[in-house]
Amino acid sequence: MAAPAAVVPIRTIQNLALNANFGGEVMIVSLGCEKLQPERLLTGTPDVQQISLEEHDIVRLQDEKLVGFGAMVDEILQVAERHLKRLNQRQRETCPASELIVGMQCDGSDAFSGVTANPAVGFASDLLVRCGATVMFSEVTEVRDAIHLLTPRVINEEVGKRLLEEMAWYDDYLNQGQTDRSDNPSPGNKKGGLANVVEKALDSIVRNRAAARL
Repeated sequence: MAAPAAVVPIRTIQNLALNANFGGEVMIVSLGCEKLQPERLLTGTPDVQQISLEEHDIVRLQDEKLVGFGAMVDEILQVAERHLKRLNQRQRETCPASELIVGMQCDGSDAFSGVTANPAVGFASDLLVRCGATVMFSEVTEVRDAIHLLTPRVINEEVGKRLLEEMAWYDDYLNQGQTDRSDNPSPGNKKGGLANVVEKALDSIVRNRAAARL
């Protein structure tokens, strides 16, 4: 039986596979012995559509036909080549900024990221949102200790409530594992000059400031 929160990484991988950047050409490389089998990822969940893959899109490294490391690499390359041939037939098209969906990924936070790179990325996010684009940010939990700065920027009350609900979920999740959220930032963050989780939250806010308005 899967762990109670196992649905989170499963749903995350499913959503990654459905990302438009893959162009619908998804392949899975699996050991073949892990508990999370590829078939589990292909099954849709209430909030994630089913992934459409053929059996030959899945490479199982423990398949008896793959004898040795070289055979494994060759199989991966062959499957990838089939996908690349189809992808290479597609042509780029000009589209308005309003159709863009831009994902913001966590930086390597230090004492300067909150006053240098992150504000620049946040400003770019604001420009995109003004053009009608969608901006998403990852590691939502990093803003937990400065959420009060994001909620006034949301587009409506419903979105604000959802942000607060997510923060409540995060607190409950940490409590289940008896984990203190002050353990974030990481040792590397502290070595770079971040003193505590509040500083890291403020650092993240300036990068993600546009996303909360959507």
